[in-house]
Amino acid sequence: MKKIVFLLIFIIHAVPAASLGTYFTYQGELVVNGQSMTGNYDFSVNVYNTETAGTNIGGQFFSNVTVTNGLFTLTVDLGDAVFAGDERWLELSVSTVNAPTITTLLPRQLISNAPYAIHAQFIGIDGVDSFAIQNSSVTTAKIADGAVTSIKLANGAVTSNKIGVAAVGSTQLATASVGSTHIVDLSVTTADLNTDAVTTAKIANAAVTSAKLAGDSVTSAKIANGTIATADISSQAVTRVQIAANTIQKSEVDSTEIQERVTGTCAAGSSIRVIAQDGTVTCETDDVGGGS
Repeated sequence: MKKIVFLLIFIIHAVPAASLGTYFTYQGELVVNGQSMTGNYDFSVNVYNTETAGTNIGGQFFSNVTVTNGLFTLTVDLGDAVFAGDERWLELSVSTVNAPTITTLLPRQLISNAPYAIHAQFIGIDGVDSFAIQNSSVTTAKIADGAVTSIKLANGAVTSNKIGVAAVGSTQLATASVGSTHIVDLSVTTADLNTDAVTTAKIANAAVTSAKLAGDSVTSAKIANGTIATADISSQAVTRVQIAANTIQKSEVDSTEIQERVTGTCAAGSSIRVIAQDGTVTCETDDVGGGS
């Protein structure tokens, strides 16, 4: 009959700059029929959520462990997910090295709190600051969706150097969450915008003024046909200095709004009676006056 004496010791580091990690040291005494054993043995450590039966939460196998006068030490690392705050029971199994069967030692042992573990259950508000968190220790995989909201972020806490390239897409932004007051002047250039990313539906009325447009930044090639109507042009906004020579052709002139150039002529002895909108003329014979 085998008897084992359990002793759980959690190793706590006193160096504040180093991470405590997720491992703990298990020390025990292996006694068989009242005799402390010496030699090499295989050990299996498993953690359950209940004293009997239950669910195996995690485990680790140790091969060829040295036992001296019954004493042995195992450095167990099952990660942090195993110890989430609920009650846990440790089950130990042992055999000679590479034996075909392994003996489970019962009963399971309740894993009690270590001082740091007790403290971790009762950390108050602001108990952990940024200095207590190592770089890269908190990853996106450790943050639940929706866990970080705007009210949990201090003003100015998130700057551009904390956001990876292409990390924030349109699907991560709430409608109207980014206004002009949130964008630094000149921080968004054409190189930052996908083709067709900005449409008229995304620009508020009167949001773009002449003061926000660089000289010659808007050319005719950037204006779709028919997008600018007379109602969009302020009175006197377009003068001849804004129109390049030969840019307006006859076909682009509405003859019902603008009189075309007079192109017709009348023969000698006749005069222009009517000028049509298309520039043609109607002539009439000159009256011959007589004296009396």
